[in-house]
Amino acid sequence: MFPCSPFGKRHGGHSPFWLALILASLLPSAFGADFSQNKDPKGALRVRLDYGLATSWPKDNQPASATKRTYVYSSHLVFKESVDSITDEQLWRITVDAHQEMVRNHKDEFGAPTKFIPGIMSVLAVNNELFITSSQRGQSYTYDYSQTPVKKELELCSLIWGVNTGLSQQRHRNSGSCGEVMAAHQYYLVHNSGKKEDALGNQKGGRTAAVRTTPSDLTKADPTDPCASKNLDEHGNPLPELPDWGCRQFLDMMRLTDIPLEKADNMPERVELNEIAGGVVLIEQVSLCSGGSQAGPSR
Repeated sequence: MFPCSPFGKRHGGHSPFWLALILASLLPSAFGADFSQNKDPKGALRVRLDYGLATSWPKDNQPASATKRTYVYSSHLVFKESVDSITDEQLWRITVDAHQEMVRNHKDEFGAPTKFIPGIMSVLAVNNELFITSSQRGQSYTYDYSQTPVKKELELCSLIWGVNTGLSQQRHRNSGSCGEVMAAHQYYLVHNSGKKEDALGNQKGGRTAAVRTTPSDLTKADPTDPCASKNLDEHGNPLPELPDWGCRQFLDMMRLTDIPLEKADNMPERVELNEIAGGVVLIEQVSLCSGGSQAGPSR
């Protein structure tokens, strides 16, 4: 949709500088991470690094540097039937499992430093699809990449927040890098007709869940509320004394329901993908960089 240039601005011919960068991109980084080629995901949900994004955006990205990369992990699942039949508890289990697949992919497949593991893994369940997407590490894709539908929705959120609180308009509190926002990007890359009926906010029954990475114990994934949830009073009105806004306001505007945290207490030990919503028919990744997909085998 918006192709990324792997090496920034194009120049005529290949200078020694650019040749050096190309060669560097084929070698492991100084941090021990190896991004010389994409790696196949091994988990049932097929969560993987968005390799196109990580290796080509921002445009001034240094290919051999782990610190300059944009880290997002994701997968897109399509089922035969509506995902409304998937219970809240099952969605919590899927979210936790997706988080663990992200951690394994980051550490074992790419050998990237654990400090760059995204802090959130989220799931957006809508119609017959699950959009599994982590939060983003690196320069803000949401605000700096392009004028996407999600960026427009966030600008509207900012306007409404400013009107309701009398405060100056500002960006999403985490610069639109949360998992819920990245999942919305994924949705619009798949449903990109521009028609009103395809807008995320016009879908019925959409749900989200998110878990937070525990830096001291990467095996843990703690269920968490959308960011800025505490910026509203008991009636859902904005609190002027807390002068920022975030995913809480974004999800409300998108008419998406975040699954109650207490439902995670009763999540099952595992979820068989072929036994929910009529069975999964497609597992792929939708790259945020190009809008293209990398399909995996259906289950």
